[in-house]
Amino acid sequence: MNPHDRYGSRDFESRTSTNSITPASHVHSNHSNGPCQELFEKSLLYLFGYFCYTYNSEPQHAHFRGMMIAEDVKILLVEDDPLIVKMIQSILEQASYSVYVAGNGIQAIHLLEELVPHLIICDIMMPKMDGLKFRELIREDLDLQLVPFIFLTALNTEEDRLRGYKLDADDYITKPFEPFEFLARIQQKVSKYKLYHNQITYDALTQLYNRRFLMTQLAKELERVKRYKRFLSLIMIDIDTFKTINDSYGHLVGDAVLKEIARILSENIRDIDFAGRYGGEEFVIVMPEIEKDICIQISERLRRLIANAVLTEMKITVSFSGGIASAPEDGLEVKTLLIKADKALYLAKKLGKNRILPYGKNE
Repeated sequence: MNPHDRYGSRDFESRTSTNSITPASHVHSNHSNGPCQELFEKSLLYLFGYFCYTYNSEPQHAHFRGMMIAEDVKILLVEDDPLIVKMIQSILEQASYSVYVAGNGIQAIHLLEELVPHLIICDIMMPKMDGLKFRELIREDLDLQLVPFIFLTALNTEEDRLRGYKLDADDYITKPFEPFEFLARIQQKVSKYKLYHNQITYDALTQLYNRRFLMTQLAKELERVKRYKRFLSLIMIDIDTFKTINDSYGHLVGDAVLKEIARILSENIRDIDFAGRYGGEEFVIVMPEIEKDICIQISERLRRLIANAVLTEMKITVSFSGGIASAPEDGLEVKTLLIKADKALYLAKKLGKNRILPYGKNE
């Protein structure tokens, strides 16, 4: 699966939506209704009933409920049995997780074109595409390689478990399961993923994208520009005379200034735009679906906001210079656009600082 396909079929507004949940009633079962299946379902119903009672009523689980409140955590459940879907969905939603449901591997792949979940829970025995084949396919997707993957299945021999772990599954849970232990294992996987994801995604000081992740996201947007013949613009920003701030007030104050500048930038761009710290006192803002002339207007507004801001308790004021490059006008490769934006930025500095210049002007 091409990792860029995830964003290809969506418009930009839909990228920010996280509330579409495939109803459990739309998932069709392929299981038989024999005596073993009836016993299995009764076991699940008993455990589920016990969980619902104790989770909501017993005082000793109050601390557990508080610990499990999840902030916008998205879980993809790949399961074809409607009864199991209903129970797991209820358990996870009581813990404030957002649950997305697919009835087999093929449906899950379609969902993953629009969704990057925090965790995937997957059955093995499913129609059309089983869980093993689904796992094998998504292992090749760079965007999903770090997402925790749990097999939840009735297959419980040593051979079955080893087969799951050989596909880099993070956990292997057999049915029927104990709901509180199930939730604890989910929480542990999600917490580790969020911690690691934040470390490799965000700059520790400014909480904007770090340089590596910024380049990755820019490359994806440029793929979209190429495929759909769209456009984007970016501005490279450098804080004017920032060394003077560090020399006069110290690096701690300099760091505080950078944090406030990052906050102002992030609060004054669209949800579909993204900003990153490129290095030192340099930032890059990427604006999908924005042509160069509009990017100039937006950048000038940002420049005025920063110039008029009073930063930190030391009441410091700063300005920035910026260079703009656009795709496809100035190129369709990450390196090309950044080089041209940097050239425009260099010229803006040379002409007196505190100004924005697009690439191609006065070159």
